[in-house]
Amino acid sequence: MSAIYGHRLDALPTLVWERLRRDVVMVGNMEADERAGLRSAEITRALPDGFKALFLGNARALLEPFAPGLELQDLQVTLTRDGGFFAEHQDARFPGVEGRIVSFVYYLGDHDSFKGGLLRFATGETVGPVDNSLVVFDGLVEHQVTRVRGEGAVRLTVNGYYGEKP
Repeated sequence: MSAIYGHRLDALPTLVWERLRRDVVMVGNMEADERAGLRSAEITRALPDGFKALFLGNARALLEPFAPGLELQDLQVTLTRDGGFFAEHQDARFPGVEGRIVSFVYYLGDHDSFKGGLLRFATGETVGPVDNSLVVFDGLVEHQVTRVRGEGAVRLTVNGYYGEKP
């Protein structure tokens, strides 16, 4: 059984993708001491006003067919650098987020500059990071992000989670 509901390349118009990427890279390029220890929620809060509206305004039509009747519960940005990874987990099984049903990853960065950073599912499916692509999947399926390798590497993603309306 496939964990992936959809994988769309060239997901958003080029001008939107470039604007979103510029906003995230701006935060990612803060001085190292400012950036050290930033968690994804802090990175997301540091983004310019309008980032969420721009992303959702353009991605909503792509996402809604996979989450009919569901509501966006969370949207975050991650910057995974050289050596970084995410261990196997289920997005729907973290404390306090039990309502997550559908997850998505949207790739923003220059993913030719590093190796790794693959989204690997327990089902055996693997998706490589491809700029301006969107992957939508079941939030209960275990998955991981493989170790990112490369000097100056930055894996940029927007991650989101849909769940039942309260």
